[in-house]
Amino acid sequence: MSQNLFVQNTIAIIWDFDKTISPKYMQEPLFRRYGIDGAGFWAEVDGLEDLYLRHGAKRVSKDTLYLNHILTYVRAGVFKGLNNNVLRELGSEIELYEGLPTFFDQVKQSVASDGSFVKHGLQVEHYIVSTGLREMIMGSKIAPFVEDVWDASSSR
Repeated sequence: MSQNLFVQNTIAIIWDFDKTISPKYMQEPLFRRYGIDGAGFWAEVDGLEDLYLRHGAKRVSKDTLYLNHILTYVRAGVFKGLNNNVLRELGSEIELYEGLPTFFDQVKQSVASDGSFVKHGLQVEHYIVSTGLREMIMGSKIAPFVEDVWDASSSR
């Protein structure tokens, strides 16, 4: 009988953030802090793809356009003083769906306390993959309940 050399016993649950863990977009606390009209900001972002293409860009990532636009606001002094510490602080203001973050721990504990899972060494891990701002997610109430966060603004 052959033996599987690569037994997988970790169940990784991968989550998006905006509209999945939070009912709103994570940028709302950022806009509130700096007095920015969110609808206006997103309307500007919606026009950037055509603008960049008209000015010579060959390809534009629609998902990360807003990150570049945030940098435009930083350079223009609109988001004066914005840094990772401020983003983490703002993350604490992000609203989560009802039942979070305790649901994440409940899922882990239900597997960890079930003998049929324990005997096989099964465990659950939570990860977030987002095109958001990692520092805001790391400052949110969900951060202690996830193994890691990958996002568009990460340098890792």
